[in-house]
Amino acid sequence: MKLGLNIRKIAVTSLLSLMLLTLAQPVNAATSSEITDVAREFICNCGCNKMLPVCDMQCGKDFKKIIGQKIDADWNRKKIVNYMVKNYNEQILAAPTKKGFNLTAWIMPFVVLGLAGAGVAMVIVAWGKGAEKKEEERLATVATEAKKPDESDKKDDKYRKQLDEELKKHDW
Repeated sequence: MKLGLNIRKIAVTSLLSLMLLTLAQPVNAATSSEITDVAREFICNCGCNKMLPVCDMQCGKDFKKIIGQKIDADWNRKKIVNYMVKNYNEQILAAPTKKGFNLTAWIMPFVVLGLAGAGVAMVIVAWGKGAEKKEEERLATVATEAKKPDESDKKDDKYRKQLDEELKKHDW
């Protein structure tokens, strides 16, 4: 009877120990997808310049571990981003912030694109006007040349008269 009681105590103790171990796990452990979601805000600063979710180097793993710890501590995305910027500078951000001088990084590409488009349009219009002006000059030159008598016209008149005289001689 004593043997059966000992087995029962061992089984109950083992079962309780397993239950305590499962309770010892953190209740809100950060999942891989949560870490990856927040990690998309950063690039690795070890020099590889990869996005943090795809960096397999040790520094990238360390950053992901820090992010996981902050998520476990119930930090939101904004608080984690502020923490990382405070400790590792703005160079760790995957995209510049949309305030202050960094706003130029968001606006300038569109400004340059607009100015380039306007410049191309101006060049096309100028080329078109230049072509019109050249065509007008050419037509004016042709018209002027058509109006003034040419030396060849004088020679033609001389030969026409001679031809007419010859034809009259032969009764043509």
